[in-house]
Amino acid sequence: MSTQVTGREVVICCTDSMLLSMSILTIHHRHDGFFKHSLSNLTAVKDLLQAHLNPSITQRIQWDSLRVSNKSYTDEKLAQLHSNVVYTCQIDDKSAYIYILIEQQTTPDPLLPFRFLQYNVAMLTEHLSQNKKEKTKQQHFPTILNLCLYTGKKTPYPYSVDIYDCFEDPMLARVTMFKLLDLIDLGQMEEEELSQHDTADLLEMLLKQSRERTYFNWINEHPEEMKKLVDRFYGISGIIYILGVEKKYSAEELLQAIENIAPEKKEDIMTAAQQLELRGELRGIQKEKLSIAKNMLSKLHLDMQTVAKATGLSEEELMKLQEEGKAKS
Repeated sequence: MSTQVTGREVVICCTDSMLLSMSILTIHHRHDGFFKHSLSNLTAVKDLLQAHLNPSITQRIQWDSLRVSNKSYTDEKLAQLHSNVVYTCQIDDKSAYIYILIEQQTTPDPLLPFRFLQYNVAMLTEHLSQNKKEKTKQQHFPTILNLCLYTGKKTPYPYSVDIYDCFEDPMLARVTMFKLLDLIDLGQMEEEELSQHDTADLLEMLLKQSRERTYFNWINEHPEEMKKLVDRFYGISGIIYILGVEKKYSAEELLQAIENIAPEKKEDIMTAAQQLELRGELRGIQKEKLSIAKNMLSKLHLDMQTVAKATGLSEEELMKLQEEGKAKS
Protein backbone atom coordinates (compact mmCIF):
# COMPACT_ATOMS: atom_id res chain seq x y z
CA MET A 1 0.00 0.00 0.00
CA SER A 2 1.36 3.43 -0.95
CA THR A 3 1.36 5.91 1.92
CA GLN A 4 2.74 9.37 2.61
CA VAL A 5 3.17 11.49 5.71
CA THR A 6 2.97 15.26 5.77
CA GLY A 7 2.80 15.76 9.54
CA ARG A 8 5.03 14.48 12.29
CA GLU A 9 2.57 12.61 14.48
CA VAL A 10 1.20 9.40 13.01
CA VAL A 11 -1.32 6.77 13.98
CA ILE A 12 -1.23 3.55 11.97
CA CYS A 13 -4.38 1.41 11.80
CA CYS A 14 -4.09 -2.18 10.61
CA THR A 15 -7.28 -4.23 10.12
CA ASP A 16 -7.74 -7.91 9.36
CA SER A 17 -11.23 -8.78 7.95
CA MET A 18 -11.99 -12.52 8.12
CA LEU A 19 -14.73 -14.90 6.95
CA LEU A 20 -16.71 -16.45 9.81
CA SER A 21 -17.73 -20.04 9.06
CA MET A 22 -18.18 -21.06 12.69
CA SER A 23 -19.64 -19.43 15.78
CA ILE A 24 -18.82 -15.73 15.74
CA LEU A 25 -17.89 -15.62 19.40
CA THR A 26 -15.80 -18.78 19.24
CA ILE A 27 -13.87 -17.60 16.21
CA HIS A 28 -13.50 -14.16 17.71
CA HIS A 29 -12.02 -15.33 20.98
CA ARG A 30 -9.58 -17.66 19.25
CA HIS A 31 -8.63 -15.03 16.74
CA ASP A 32 -8.41 -12.38 19.45
CA GLY A 33 -6.03 -14.48 21.51
CA PHE A 34 -3.79 -15.30 18.54
CA PHE A 35 -3.86 -11.72 17.28
CA LYS A 36 -2.99 -10.08 20.59
CA HIS A 37 -0.41 -12.68 21.56
CA SER A 38 1.36 -12.41 18.21
CA LEU A 39 1.35 -8.63 18.17
CA SER A 40 2.55 -8.34 21.73
CA ASN A 41 5.91 -9.19 20.19
CA LEU A 42 7.29 -5.87 19.00
CA THR A 43 9.54 -7.54 16.46
CA ALA A 44 6.47 -9.06 14.77
CA VAL A 45 4.74 -5.68 14.78
CA LYS A 46 7.77 -4.02 13.24
CA ASP A 47 8.04 -6.69 10.55
CA LEU A 48 4.31 -6.44 9.75
CA LEU A 49 4.42 -2.68 9.34
CA GLN A 50 7.66 -2.63 7.40
CA ALA A 51 6.23 -5.20 5.01
CA HIS A 52 3.13 -3.15 4.18
CA LEU A 53 3.87 0.53 4.76
CA ASN A 54 5.72 2.81 2.41
CA PRO A 55 9.43 3.14 3.24
CA SER A 56 8.91 6.90 3.45
CA ILE A 57 7.06 6.19 6.69
CA THR A 58 8.96 3.25 8.14
CA GLN A 59 12.28 5.07 7.76
CA ARG A 60 10.98 7.85 10.00
CA ILE A 61 9.74 5.60 12.82
CA GLN A 62 12.17 5.23 15.73
CA TRP A 63 11.59 1.53 16.25
CA ASP A 64 13.39 1.35 19.57
CA SER A 65 10.70 3.66 20.99
CA LEU A 66 7.86 1.25 20.11
CA ARG A 67 5.80 0.31 23.16
CA VAL A 68 2.45 -1.41 23.81
CA SER A 69 -0.20 0.98 25.17
CA ASN A 70 -3.35 0.22 27.17
CA LYS A 71 -5.59 2.29 24.93
CA SER A 72 -8.55 0.81 23.03
CA TYR A 73 -10.69 2.38 20.33
CA THR A 74 -13.26 -0.24 19.41
CA ASP A 75 -16.95 0.53 19.89
CA GLU A 76 -18.38 -1.28 22.93
CA LYS A 77 -21.31 -2.52 20.81
CA LEU A 78 -18.86 -4.09 18.36
CA ALA A 79 -16.38 -5.36 20.93
CA GLN A 80 -17.36 -8.98 20.33
CA LEU A 81 -16.25 -8.66 16.72
CA HIS A 82 -13.18 -6.50 17.19
CA SER A 83 -9.71 -6.87 18.63
CA ASN A 84 -7.23 -4.07 18.80
CA VAL A 85 -3.80 -3.20 20.12
CA VAL A 86 -2.40 0.31 20.43
CA TYR A 87 1.26 1.23 20.50
CA THR A 88 3.21 4.39 21.18
CA CYS A 89 6.36 5.39 19.37
CA GLN A 90 8.44 8.30 18.17
CA ILE A 91 8.32 9.54 14.58
CA ASP A 92 10.85 12.26 13.78
CA ASP A 93 11.32 12.71 17.54
CA LYS A 94 7.62 13.41 17.98
CA SER A 95 5.07 11.30 19.88
CA ALA A 96 2.84 9.08 17.76
CA TYR A 97 0.41 6.20 18.02
CA ILE A 98 0.25 2.97 16.07
CA TYR A 99 -3.26 1.53 16.12
CA ILE A 100 -3.71 -2.04 14.93
CA LEU A 101 -7.31 -3.22 14.64
CA ILE A 102 -8.69 -6.58 13.59
CA GLU A 103 -12.24 -6.80 12.27
CA GLN A 104 -14.14 -9.98 11.65
CA GLN A 105 -17.05 -10.01 9.22
CA THR A 106 -18.82 -12.61 7.12
CA THR A 107 -18.86 -10.62 3.88
CA PRO A 108 -16.97 -7.70 2.33
CA ASP A 109 -18.45 -4.34 3.30
CA PRO A 110 -19.03 -1.59 0.70
CA LEU A 111 -18.94 0.96 3.54
CA LEU A 112 -15.57 -0.19 4.90
CA PRO A 113 -13.92 3.20 4.18
CA PHE A 114 -16.70 4.94 6.12
CA ARG A 115 -16.19 2.63 9.10
CA PHE A 116 -12.52 3.51 9.10
CA LEU A 117 -13.52 7.17 9.08
CA GLN A 118 -15.63 6.50 12.18
CA TYR A 119 -12.70 4.81 13.92
CA ASN A 120 -10.43 7.70 13.01
CA VAL A 121 -12.85 10.29 14.39
CA ALA A 122 -13.20 8.26 17.60
CA MET A 123 -9.43 8.16 17.94
CA LEU A 124 -9.06 11.90 17.39
CA THR A 125 -11.87 12.61 19.84
CA GLU A 126 -10.17 10.49 22.51
CA HIS A 127 -6.86 12.18 21.77
CA LEU A 128 -8.42 15.61 22.25
CA SER A 129 -10.16 14.48 25.44
CA GLN A 130 -6.90 13.17 26.86
CA ASN A 131 -5.16 16.46 26.11
CA LYS A 132 -7.95 18.25 27.94
CA LYS A 133 -7.63 16.02 31.01
CA GLU A 134 -3.89 16.51 31.09
CA LYS A 135 -4.35 20.24 30.40
CA THR A 136 -2.15 20.00 27.32
CA LYS A 137 -2.30 23.17 25.25
CA GLN A 138 -1.43 21.42 21.99
CA GLN A 139 -4.54 21.16 19.80
CA HIS A 140 -3.00 19.41 16.79
CA PHE A 141 -3.98 15.84 15.99
CA PRO A 142 -1.70 12.96 15.09
CA THR A 143 -1.86 11.83 11.48
CA ILE A 144 -3.75 8.56 10.97
CA LEU A 145 -2.73 5.93 8.45
CA ASN A 146 -5.15 3.07 7.74
CA LEU A 147 -3.96 -0.35 6.61
CA CYS A 148 -6.44 -3.17 5.92
CA LEU A 149 -5.39 -6.82 5.58
CA TYR A 150 -8.18 -8.76 3.85
CA THR A 151 -8.35 -12.58 3.88
CA GLY A 152 -11.92 -13.19 2.71
CA LYS A 153 -12.77 -15.87 0.15
CA LYS A 154 -14.21 -13.38 -2.31
CA THR A 155 -11.16 -12.01 -4.06
CA PRO A 156 -10.15 -9.60 -5.39
CA TYR A 157 -11.93 -7.39 -2.87
CA PRO A 158 -15.18 -6.46 -4.70
CA TYR A 159 -15.73 -2.93 -3.39
CA SER A 160 -13.94 0.36 -3.67
CA VAL A 161 -11.82 1.39 -0.70
CA ASP A 162 -12.13 5.06 -1.66
CA ILE A 163 -14.24 6.97 0.88
CA TYR A 164 -15.72 9.08 -1.92
CA ASP A 165 -17.28 6.01 -3.51
CA CYS A 166 -19.44 5.65 -0.39
CA PHE A 167 -21.38 8.72 -1.54
CA GLU A 168 -24.28 8.67 -3.97
CA ASP A 169 -22.46 11.19 -6.15
CA PRO A 170 -18.74 10.35 -5.81
CA MET A 171 -17.63 13.11 -8.19
CA LEU A 172 -19.50 15.82 -6.29
CA ALA A 173 -18.29 14.43 -2.97
CA ARG A 174 -14.72 14.50 -4.21
CA VAL A 175 -15.09 18.20 -5.01
CA THR A 176 -16.86 19.23 -1.79
CA MET A 177 -16.10 16.75 1.01
CA PHE A 178 -12.99 16.79 3.24
CA LYS A 179 -11.69 19.95 1.60
CA LEU A 180 -10.90 23.42 2.91
CA LEU A 181 -13.79 24.69 5.01
CA ASP A 182 -15.78 27.47 3.36
CA LEU A 183 -15.51 29.93 6.24
CA ILE A 184 -17.37 33.22 5.83
CA ASP A 185 -15.58 35.81 7.96
CA LEU A 186 -18.24 38.51 8.25
CA GLY A 187 -15.74 40.76 10.01
CA GLN A 188 -13.81 41.02 6.74
CA MET A 189 -16.86 41.88 4.62
CA GLU A 190 -18.31 45.35 4.17
CA GLU A 191 -22.05 45.91 4.51
CA GLU A 192 -22.15 47.13 0.93
CA GLU A 193 -21.02 43.67 -0.17
CA LEU A 194 -23.49 41.93 2.15
CA SER A 195 -26.33 44.04 0.76
CA GLN A 196 -25.88 42.23 -2.57
CA HIS A 197 -26.86 38.87 -1.07
CA ASP A 198 -30.62 39.19 -1.63
CA THR A 199 -32.71 37.94 1.32
CA ALA A 200 -29.58 36.78 3.17
CA ASP A 201 -28.32 40.36 3.45
CA LEU A 202 -29.97 41.32 6.75
CA LEU A 203 -29.24 37.94 8.28
CA GLU A 204 -25.53 38.51 7.69
CA MET A 205 -25.64 42.16 8.76
CA LEU A 206 -27.28 41.32 12.09
CA LEU A 207 -24.78 38.54 12.75
CA LYS A 208 -21.90 40.84 11.83
CA GLN A 209 -23.15 43.53 14.23
CA SER A 210 -23.61 40.97 17.04
CA ARG A 211 -19.89 41.07 17.87
CA GLU A 212 -20.45 44.60 19.22
CA ARG A 213 -23.24 43.32 21.51
CA THR A 214 -25.25 46.46 20.85
CA TYR A 215 -27.74 47.42 18.12
CA PHE A 216 -29.21 50.75 19.23
CA ASN A 217 -26.94 53.02 17.18
CA TRP A 218 -26.90 50.53 14.30
CA ILE A 219 -30.70 50.61 14.13
CA ASN A 220 -30.78 54.39 13.94
CA GLU A 221 -28.01 54.39 11.31
CA HIS A 222 -29.79 51.80 9.14
CA PRO A 223 -33.44 52.90 8.83
CA GLU A 224 -33.91 51.38 5.37
CA GLU A 225 -32.48 48.06 6.47
CA MET A 226 -34.73 48.02 9.55
CA LYS A 227 -37.80 48.70 7.42
CA LYS A 228 -36.84 45.76 5.23
CA LEU A 229 -36.20 43.58 8.27
CA VAL A 230 -39.68 44.15 9.70
CA ASP A 231 -41.19 43.13 6.35
CA ARG A 232 -38.84 40.17 5.90
CA PHE A 233 -40.07 36.60 6.58
CA TYR A 234 -37.55 36.38 9.43
CA GLY A 235 -38.42 39.85 10.71
CA ILE A 236 -39.89 38.80 14.08
CA SER A 237 -37.07 36.37 14.79
CA GLY A 238 -34.61 39.09 13.76
CA ILE A 239 -36.04 41.54 16.28
CA ILE A 240 -36.04 38.83 18.97
CA TYR A 241 -32.38 38.21 18.13
CA ILE A 242 -31.54 41.90 18.48
CA LEU A 243 -33.26 42.11 21.86
CA GLY A 244 -31.59 38.93 23.07
CA VAL A 245 -28.05 39.93 22.09
CA GLU A 246 -28.18 43.59 23.18
CA LYS A 247 -26.04 44.33 26.26
CA LYS A 248 -26.05 48.13 26.53
CA TYR A 249 -29.62 49.34 25.92
CA SER A 250 -32.94 48.18 27.31
CA ALA A 251 -35.52 46.29 25.29
CA GLU A 252 -37.85 49.29 25.57
CA GLU A 253 -35.26 51.62 24.01
CA LEU A 254 -34.60 49.24 21.16
CA LEU A 255 -38.28 48.62 20.46
CA GLN A 256 -38.98 52.35 20.47
CA ALA A 257 -36.13 52.96 18.03
CA ILE A 258 -37.50 50.29 15.67
CA GLU A 259 -41.06 51.60 16.02
CA ASN A 260 -39.90 55.14 15.19
CA ILE A 261 -38.53 53.83 11.89
CA ALA A 262 -41.51 51.60 11.04
CA PRO A 263 -44.54 52.87 13.01
CA GLU A 264 -46.93 51.04 10.68
CA LYS A 265 -45.40 47.74 11.89
CA LYS A 266 -45.97 48.39 15.57
CA GLU A 267 -48.11 45.26 15.96
CA ASP A 268 -45.42 43.02 14.49
CA ILE A 269 -42.77 44.66 16.64
CA MET A 270 -44.81 44.09 19.79
CA THR A 271 -45.40 40.47 18.77
CA ALA A 272 -41.64 39.95 18.74
CA ALA A 273 -41.33 41.51 22.18
CA GLN A 274 -44.09 39.28 23.57
CA GLN A 275 -42.45 36.17 22.16
CA LEU A 276 -39.14 37.14 23.74
CA GLU A 277 -40.85 37.66 27.09
CA LEU A 278 -42.53 34.26 26.80
CA ARG A 279 -39.19 32.64 26.01
CA GLY A 280 -37.75 34.25 29.13
CA GLU A 281 -40.54 32.81 31.24
CA LEU A 282 -40.02 29.37 29.72
CA ARG A 283 -36.30 29.56 30.43
CA GLY A 284 -37.11 30.43 34.04
CA ILE A 285 -39.42 27.42 34.35
CA GLN A 286 -36.80 25.14 32.81
CA LYS A 287 -34.13 26.47 35.18
CA GLU A 288 -36.40 25.78 38.15
CA LYS A 289 -37.04 22.22 36.92
CA LEU A 290 -33.32 21.57 36.59
CA SER A 291 -32.68 22.88 40.10
CA ILE A 292 -35.37 20.61 41.57
CA ALA A 293 -34.06 17.63 39.63
CA LYS A 294 -30.51 18.30 40.82
CA ASN A 295 -31.64 18.20 44.45
CA MET A 296 -33.69 15.06 43.91
CA LEU A 297 -30.71 13.27 42.36
CA SER A 298 -27.89 14.49 44.62
CA LYS A 299 -29.59 15.00 47.98
CA LEU A 300 -32.57 12.65 47.95
CA HIS A 301 -30.72 10.06 45.83
CA LEU A 302 -33.83 9.21 43.84
CA ASP A 303 -33.51 7.10 40.71
CA MET A 304 -33.53 8.78 37.31
CA GLN A 305 -36.90 7.42 36.19
CA THR A 306 -38.65 8.78 39.28
CA VAL A 307 -37.04 12.19 38.83
CA ALA A 308 -37.98 12.22 35.14
CA LYS A 309 -41.64 11.54 35.95
CA ALA A 310 -41.70 14.18 38.70
CA THR A 311 -40.08 16.98 36.70
CA GLY A 312 -41.03 16.15 33.12
CA LEU A 313 -37.35 16.25 32.13
CA SER A 314 -35.92 13.59 29.81
CA GLU A 315 -33.40 11.05 31.01
CA GLU A 316 -30.89 12.60 28.60
CA GLU A 317 -31.28 15.96 30.35
CA LEU A 318 -30.90 14.30 33.74
CA MET A 319 -27.79 12.41 32.65
CA LYS A 320 -26.26 15.67 31.44
CA LEU A 321 -27.16 17.27 34.78
CA GLN A 322 -25.40 14.45 36.64
CA GLU A 323 -22.29 14.76 34.47
CA GLU A 324 -22.14 18.51 35.10
CA GLY A 325 -22.43 17.84 38.84
CA LYS A 326 -19.56 15.33 38.75
CA ALA A 327 -17.41 17.74 36.76
CA LYS A 328 -17.88 20.48 39.36
CA SER A 329 -17.21 18.20 42.34
